[in-house]
Amino acid sequence: MSRRSLDLVVVGNGAAAAEAALAIRGAGYRGDLDLFADNPHPPYNPMLGTYYASSVIPMEQCFPYGGPEFYDRHGIRAHLGTRVAGLDPVAKDLTTADGGRFDYRKCLVASGAASVFPPVPGLDSPGVLALRSFDDAVRLKNAVDALKAHAAAGHRPGRGLVLGASFAGLEVAAVLGKAGMDVCIVEREATVLPLVVLATLNEVDDHHLGPNGAT
Repeated sequence: MSRRSLDLVVVGNGAAAAEAALAIRGAGYRGDLDLFADNPHPPYNPMLGTYYASSVIPMEQCFPYGGPEFYDRHGIRAHLGTRVAGLDPVAKDLTTADGGRFDYRKCLVASGAASVFPPVPGLDSPGVLALRSFDDAVRLKNAVDALKAHAAAGHRPGRGLVLGASFAGLEVAAVLGKAGMDVCIVEREATVLPLVVLATLNEVDDHHLGPNGAT
């Protein structure tokens, strides 16, 4: 595959990448702007995954920047479903998993985060789900819909295990619980919401409690 020359490149397709592209255009740049992403969807808000999975919001509301027209509206040449396999910032060389090779003048990496799996055997088994991307949310929704159908037919949905007591983990546990499943949450830290709540807030000092447990 022949090498192509690009001007400005954004690697990523979430809110950070979308806001970066908007800021570039807002600063007055009118040249070519190429965006590479390994997923085929418009910019997605991962915080809405549980709301979509529980049918609180429709699919369209998961994409705060709009659908595919977002790219056309802002003059972005989107290479969706094209994973960046290599990036050499010295040679200014970008390669993709499908064999594409590109030179570029400037590149911004705004690829976001991915689910982190602990080193526990069996997490690659069927029935083990993650929640980060829109595809993850779709898989969770399919599982929740199946649980609801199972319960409607008079069967017990069974038991579920959620690894992680972050905001997303607690939301997933709530969604599964509302679908009728008995849920257990496992968190390696001593508190729920470990990245948000100070550990001392989970400590209860009895002499601060009133007669009914009120502070």
